[in-house]
Amino acid sequence: MKAKTKSISEMKKDSLVKKILLSGGETANVMKVSYLLGAGFGATGRVTGAEWIPAVPFVMDLIGGLSSKHIPGYFAYGAGIATAYVDKIYEYTKPFLE
Repeated sequence: MKAKTKSISEMKKDSLVKKILLSGGETANVMKVSYLLGAGFGATGRVTGAEWIPAVPFVMDLIGGLSSKHIPGYFAYGAGIATAYVDKIYEYTKPFLE
């Protein structure tokens, strides 16, 4: 009887660990996609001269409602946009870095 109880509790812990690990992987995948979208929209806005283009997805989220589960995606999206504008960002941060 003791052995059965122990194995059941171990299975519950194991499944909880699996859930945590899988959710972390899912968040990482969402962040990768968000980064690529940010870099794509940032580059598109920069090449076409329409620098408002990267703001479109964020405005759509504002209309639909913000949620805390999207925060990692927003950071990754912003990093993607910053990648497209890295030379302009460096110009402004250069005095602080020296």
